[in-house]
Order: sequence, then structure tokens, then C-alpha cells
Amino acid sequence: MLDSLSYFNYPLEATPRATRNPWRTLVAVTRPEDFVVIKIDFDVAVEGELVEQILRDSALSALVDELYFEQHTFDSPHAKYHLATPVREDQAHLADSYDVFTRLRRAGIRAHSWI
Repeated sequence: MLDSLSYFNYPLEATPRATRNPWRTLVAVTRPEDFVVIKIDFDVAVEGELVEQILRDSALSALVDELYFEQHTFDSPHAKYHLATPVREDQAHLADSYDVFTRLRRAGIRAHSWI
């Protein structure tokens, strides 16, 4: 058993296969038998796109075992009390969040809401 932690101190890109797309690096350095835990909490719009990339790519989703994701929603209880990143009403709602987490779990990823 080996432990590993990698830290990349540069802005990420959500564009698939971009040099700074984190999934490009993940695919390059891991194998399906590795235990991979990911936390997505950048407080910027790319979070949702990165999660959707995992869901669209079965080879990528097969690499991810655990996922912690702070999905910002318009109608979050935290938003009501101004404790969360502001989200416009035309963006994600709680129902959308339930859908994303259900899809992640159906893909075999133990997905957890991160607040």
C-alpha cells in the first residue's frame, strides 16, 4: 500500500484534453485498480462541467472511487442565509443536484455532497 498526494498550483481548464484539465492528468497517472478520491470545490463555474465530463466518459468514471463535490444551487439552505457562493436562479437547483449525485452513484462512484 502506498499513499500519494499531488498538488498542482495553477488554474485549471474545463476543456476536455486541455493541458490543465485535471482529468487528463488523472488518466495519465492512475489505473482502474488504484483507489482514487477527488474533492471538487473551486467555487467557480467549471465544477459542474468537470463532473459532467466524468459522467460522459466511462473510462474516466471507472478511475474515480470517491467524489466529494460542493455543488452550488440557487435554492440551497446555505444560500438562503448568504452562507454560500451566490448562484443565479437560472443555474442549478437542488433537484438538479439530486440528479447529478444519483447519476454519479449509478456510475459506481461513491459521491458525497461537500459543504
